[in-house]
Formats: sequence, structure tokens, C-alpha cells
Amino acid sequence: MCAGFARCAILGQIAELDQREERTVLRQSDAGQRRNAWVALLAMSLLGLGLGALLTGCGGKAGSTGPTGTGGTGASGDAGKVGGGSSASAAATSTASAAPAASAADPTAGWTRYSDATDQFSFRYPPSWVKRTCLADTHASVYLAPIDAALGICNSGFGGQLVISPSTGDQRANYQLSGASYTDLVTTTVTVAGVSGQRQSATVVASGPVGPEGGTKIVQYLFFVHGRTYLCYYSQAPAGPTHTNVLPDFERLVTLTLAFTA
Repeated sequence: MCAGFARCAILGQIAELDQREERTVLRQSDAGQRRNAWVALLAMSLLGLGLGALLTGCGGKAGSTGPTGTGGTGASGDAGKVGGGSSASAAATSTASAAPAASAADPTAGWTRYSDATDQFSFRYPPSWVKRTCLADTHASVYLAPIDAALGICNSGFGGQLVISPSTGDQRANYQLSGASYTDLVTTTVTVAGVSGQRQSATVVASGPVGPEGGTKIVQYLFFVHGRTYLCYYSQAPAGPTHTNVLPDFERLVTLTLAFTA
């Protein structure tokens, strides 16, 4: 009970004001919640519209795989142009990469050609090399070297660094490298220009009264075809005029350019 009417009236007004303030706060809270809900709903709607438009656009581009998608007219022509551009680019890349391969396929391109119609063979050699032909009986031996000092001399004991020599009959046994004069001797079977032959490599053990000096590396090929023996001979001394290493070019000369004509 209130002690006095005035006091009770004041307390009643205060309580009513508190209730009004509480109701106001509740209404504001409800309004805020409703506003937040509307904002969230609106954001979800806009997001849904954006995703729908994006999916529709992607679906339209994906659908360009029809007749016009591969060609280049209409809305789907862009897809066709992109595909065509990629193919053209791939073709250009293939062409560009194939050019070096084509030139590297034949390292002897541009070499000088030698041909012997009598003994029915031919080959090519580097244009910077020097050459000398020596006739023995009816056969011409071809001497080659990277420098003049290493070039073989006809009818002498100096055969030079390289020689291609044909002879009548099967002379392979006479040209074989064998015996104690050589070390590291390796003999293998090879096929050049469709003709089976033999490759030998060895190192001369010691110098003798004739022949190459000790330490000289020897590589030779022997072929027998058309009733003739063909000797391809290479020597590289540890010093002197024939010490230059041109073995890779000798190998290319024999394996890539040597030919036997009918």
C-alpha cells in the first residue's frame, strides 16, 4: 500500500512510463528483426538472380557445340573462332619445331660429294677437308684430311689420316686388325647402305719400323660387294699432323653418306 495518494500516483506514473518504454523497446526490437529479415531475404533474392544469370550465360556458351559452334557464325561463332585459333596456333608450333628437326636430321647436308663410276661407290666429306686421288692398277684410292699436312701421299709410306680404298676380290682377311700390335681391339658387325660389313677399332701398342706410331687410334670399316673390297680407314696419332680428332666426321662419312651403286 502507498503511504499517501500523491506518492502512489507518482509511482503509478513511473510504472506506466516503464511499461511504455518496455513496449517501445520491444516494438523497436521487433521492427529491427523484421528489417534484418527483409534485408537477408532481399540479399538472397539478388544472389539467386545473379547465379541464375551466370548459369544461363554459361549454358548458352556450352550449347555452342552445335553446327554453328564449330564454324563461326551467330552467337556461338566465338567458340568456333577460339577452337580454330587454338588449332592454328598448334599447327604453327608444330611447323616451327619441325624446321630445326628437319635440318638436324642430316648433319652432312652441304658436304662435298665424291663419286667413282668405275668402282661403283660414292660418299660425301666436309667441304673444308682436302682430298687427293691415287690410282693403283684400275682402282683409285681417295685420301682425305682436315689439313694439308695430314693428307696421304701417293706411293709412299704415309697414308695420311683418312683413306677410302677399293680393291678387287675379297681382301677382308688381309685388312683385318689382329695380333699383339694392337690393344683395346673391338670388332662389330655393321650395315651401311644395305650392305653388311665390319667395324674395327684399336690402339697401336708400340711404334715399329713401318706403320703408325704407338698410341695411334685406328678405326676402319670393311665391306665386300660387287666383287670388290672397300676399306674406309681412319688414324689419329697422339701428336703430329694427324693428331686432330675428326673421328665423328669420319663416322658420319661412312654411316650416313657411303653408298654402293649397281
